[in-house]
Amino acid sequence: MSTPEVREIRSAPVGDVEIRSEAGKPAMLVGHGAVFYNPSDPSTRYMLAGDLEERVAPGAFDRALREVQDVRALWNHSPDKVLGRTKSGTLRLSTDARGLRYEVDPPAHAADVVESVKRGDVTGSSFSFRVKKDVVTRETRDGRPYYIRTIEEIERLYDVGPVTFPAYDGADAGARAAIVARAVGGDPAAEAERIRQAAGEDPAAAAARRARTIAIAERS
Repeated sequence: MSTPEVREIRSAPVGDVEIRSEAGKPAMLVGHGAVFYNPSDPSTRYMLAGDLEERVAPGAFDRALREVQDVRALWNHSPDKVLGRTKSGTLRLSTDARGLRYEVDPPAHAADVVESVKRGDVTGSSFSFRVKKDVVTRETRDGRPYYIRTIEEIERLYDVGPVTFPAYDGADAGARAAIVARAVGGDPAAEAERIRQAAGEDPAAAAARRARTIAIAERS
């Protein structure tokens, strides 16, 4: 199932970025920008909401790696803080049993980032991407609906790198509603409304949105 072409950002649930250095060679940043779902490890789930989790399937990055996409290593996703790039060979990407692994040869001006990682001040990593294929399923847990989105293929990988705050940057209310609606066997609109309310949508904004929906329906 395809999703809208939107750029998404996720942080690896378990941070493991570190400095690797060999005799006579500059320091290298090494980490995992994403981790694959492991049924025995709850930390490999990305929680979008209390009733909606996301999983990255092994193989999700195969296309990006096969196409040798031009990916940047960025500090805190900032285009002003470039640490490396696959095209220049200063960023190397691969996958292992854990997830998407990156190695970066940081420039001299990133000495503060290297030092922060070395001291343990920075431990998290993140990546931004666009999805090509995902699957959304619905389960019932404790008598309530529960949704699981599995990302099976990344169409475009934009960047990876260390971040100061690796808290999960999940989908907004509208995106959650769209994901959930695809898995609902009943009324998608009603379920989308429930998700928006659960996400704390502002009442005034909700009323305005419903008014616009009604106006569009009346004109059609």
